[in-house]
Amino acid sequence: MFARRRLLPVFALIAALLGCESTTEPASDEPEGVSVTLNGTIVARAVNGVTEGEVHVHVGEYSGVFVVSILDGAGRPLMLEPDHYLEVSVGDLGLAAFVQPTPGAFEGEIEMYGLEGESTLTFRLMRTGAAVPEWTSPPIDLVVVAC
Repeated sequence: MFARRRLLPVFALIAALLGCESTTEPASDEPEGVSVTLNGTIVARAVNGVTEGEVHVHVGEYSGVFVVSILDGAGRPLMLEPDHYLEVSVGDLGLAAFVQPTPGAFEGEIEMYGLEGESTLTFRLMRTGAAVPEWTSPPIDLVVVAC
């Protein structure tokens, strides 16, 4: 009986240690994805190598303002430092351009050049004073159609 009373705290400690969950959730401060939103709705998203959706615009119509968020591995928007900025490139420069209201802004419009076609958008997270991106997104499909 005395031995059992002495072992109870040991068993309780072992049970407590085994009961703790370890998290395998990705680090919350590393960029792992991007989301593109139009009018409050996510139209395209790429996180951890999985891409969903596309940016779809119509020739001759206003594209609207697309808002870009950089995401962590769990798909949550990152709180970026003030010296971060965004560069956006269109795969086919003859089809369209991503026009930011100010250089580096995390939003912009699609300016179409009157052609139908498909291309991609690539987003690069940059930091002031750095020549190379901190993170580059996988390509997001851009589809331009005539109305």
